[in-house]
Amino acid sequence: MNINFKCFFLISIYALMLLYTPKLFNILENDSQGYINFTDIRTSFYPMLLKLCSYLNTEFYFVIILQVGLYLISLFFILRTLFIQKINILIILSFYFSLFFNIYLNAFHFTILTESLSFSFLFLFLTFLFYYMEYKKYKYLFFCTLFLSLIAFLRPSSLGFVFVSIIFLILLNYIFSDKKFYSFMKYIVLPFLIIFLIENYIYYNKHKERNSIVTNTHVYGKLIMLEVLKEESERFENLNNHKKEFIVKSKNYLNELMEKKEYCLFLERVGDLENYTYFKIEHDKNSKAFNLIFKDLYSFIKLTSKHYLNFFCVATPVNKNKLNINAPFIEADRFGENYRGMFIHITFLTLGILFYLVTFFFIIKLSLSLFIRNIKIEKNEFIEIYFISACHSFMIFISIFSISSPRHLMFIFPILILSMSITFSNLYKKILNFLRF
Repeated sequence: MNINFKCFFLISIYALMLLYTPKLFNILENDSQGYINFTDIRTSFYPMLLKLCSYLNTEFYFVIILQVGLYLISLFFILRTLFIQKINILIILSFYFSLFFNIYLNAFHFTILTESLSFSFLFLFLTFLFYYMEYKKYKYLFFCTLFLSLIAFLRPSSLGFVFVSIIFLILLNYIFSDKKFYSFMKYIVLPFLIIFLIENYIYYNKHKERNSIVTNTHVYGKLIMLEVLKEESERFENLNNHKKEFIVKSKNYLNELMEKKEYCLFLERVGDLENYTYFKIEHDKNSKAFNLIFKDLYSFIKLTSKHYLNFFCVATPVNKNKLNINAPFIEADRFGENYRGMFIHITFLTLGILFYLVTFFFIIKLSLSLFIRNIKIEKNEFIEIYFISACHSFMIFISIFSISSPRHLMFIFPILILSMSITFSNLYKKILNFLRF
């Protein structure tokens, strides 16, 4: 069967599914207003897109159509690329159906947020990455870095992923190509420079200067959570009643979760409570939050590690009969108790365990390859190592500067599925070859 026909068939089924997938979000969410009004804490590309579409007077429905259309087109190209690269059909189907049945990821196409476009740009980046690895042509490298730069400026939280991707492209050229470093680097620098200049031109036409209020808000929120997680609160002096109440109630609730061995729910609630501090607790503008965090760096690292581990603690079931205290300051679960099913929780927890096992495997193999000549990293394993490293870098960056959440996890979800599928497919082949030998 023709590859284009296969892909068109799969995309048609996917498009049909999108018509009936649960719309978990409203068209306008809390963060949407920041893009619509182009506030100074947002980058300029998505607000400019909304501005252009507003002239059509379609109440954002054109934006939704555009997001869905671009996503389906980008999915077509990545599927086509996987078929052309003769990737195992089971890997392709695992990738396709993992996206197909992920109702949370698919819901982002129908709301005014940057997630949908970031998925599309990610697929287009991966498409050109596979082409560049195969043919080593600079035109593919140019488009790789072009879509990376669009991801970076559309979604600044992805900078950890973008950084590792650039390092991988440089190493790819150094190991497998004899092209000169200068001629290679201009195809990385030029697309970023173009996107940087365009984004800044649009932004500074609207605002006089960049506002770092998001960073300051997050840092102060983390400072409050450090106090919550300490055995004894002593950092803040002259706390107002709201902050005192938050620290005491949150501490009691989290302590009970630990006593009842509800570890995944504990990690989730640490993120939920920190998110509450960002928006609901008045921040002390005179407090030098960065300095206070550096004075207790060990506690900050522990808080960061909790967010890092929480990435795969998705939809932890809440046993209300087991707990004596209800979660303070946290609104009822948005999608209801039905969406905190054990199946969803176990699925993502299993994905996380497999991800860390594969990470451990490659760390061991990389370490042994430095000392034992017979153990070598094969060429096809470099893409697996890149996928895993990019996911870890993304997770660490988010954990340091924000909180982990299913919303953030969705960006790297396609890469996680690809990396796990490719790794276990290769492992299966090696086991078969060993048994035949």
